[in-house]
Amino acid sequence: NDDDVITLKAVKATTLEKLDVAETFNLTQEAYGSRVSPLRLNTDFPSVVTVTSVSREYGEPNPELTYTVEGSQLRGKPELKCETDTQSAVGEYDIIINKGSVENMNVTYVGGTLTVTKAPLTVSVGEYTREEYEDNPVFTILYEGFKNDETAEVLISEPVATTTATVSSPLGEYDIVVSGGEAQNYEFHYVNGKLMVVIGPNDIAEIMESGKFNVYTLDGLLVAKEVETLKGLAKGIYIVRSSNSRMQGNKGKKVVVN
Repeated sequence: NDDDVITLKAVKATTLEKLDVAETFNLTQEAYGSRVSPLRLNTDFPSVVTVTSVSREYGEPNPELTYTVEGSQLRGKPELKCETDTQSAVGEYDIIINKGSVENMNVTYVGGTLTVTKAPLTVSVGEYTREEYEDNPVFTILYEGFKNDETAEVLISEPVATTTATVSSPLGEYDIVVSGGEAQNYEFHYVNGKLMVVIGPNDIAEIMESGKFNVYTLDGLLVAKEVETLKGLAKGIYIVRSSNSRMQGNKGKKVVVN
């Protein structure tokens, strides 16, 4: 209470500078009587307790809150708290520091900041195959990394998947590019997919029925002669030409081995 606060009015400042703590207490006790307690004398040097600012991703628990001390060593521990949880949106939140069990009297407390950053969300599309002259399939967007049992419904706008391949595109492999989308609490990481445009089964059957065939690279290099199957070939695009010279046209067909 206020009665316990001691003001050394009876001692001149020039004299006090030459006295140690014990002598000061004795002089004060003489002046003020038994109400003076040595435990109530404020002999602490100043201390500054500063909260360490931290960050974490959305959906993750708060890290341990810590602090640093400059000046006198603390007797006791301050109390730190931050009103955030795994549901808290991306942003900055104050870390509040209170006296807690600290007994020091000359202490300055400085709060900190907890920053919630966007969580990574992987957006992919996978691989697809279609036959020549057919429409592209519908590309399904896949997500990995949602927090708090959330789904794509929490996104402000969803990413899209596109490709340059059209109905008239020749046989080959085409990129499916994932892009766009917006979210408050997620940062998108895109993984593109592949679309393979392949020869139709009827065209392959026509070549197979003609007997043995030769397989060439797109550069015209013969890689398999007079074979009856495409098994054993590495993944890629080849030209298959019947070895039967009487087959009409005998120009060959592009095929994709995957």
